[in-house]
Amino acid sequence: MNDTEKFSLYPEYWDVRLERNKFFSKLRSFREDLVKENPEAANIDVFSKILLERYGVKIHLEGVGISSRYDVVDEAAFTMFVLKYDR
Repeated sequence: MNDTEKFSLYPEYWDVRLERNKFFSKLRSFREDLVKENPEAANIDVFSKILLERYGVKIHLEGVGISSRYDVVDEAAFTMFVLKYDR
């Protein structure tokens, strides 16, 4: 099955992909801001800990990177994250 067939068979795939890309864009923006104020945040473990503490988002790691899965631990803090980094 090629990509064109997959997209025509599963139109919801685009929605999932768009949401994932929006979330990763927010993470990139947050990480850029965070590394400016705390260079140690370049470490993925430190970054994920700070993200959880400030914005109530627990990211899942796969290998050496961030997977597309995450858990919202604090809804109010997560809402602030979404509003602040909606660029």
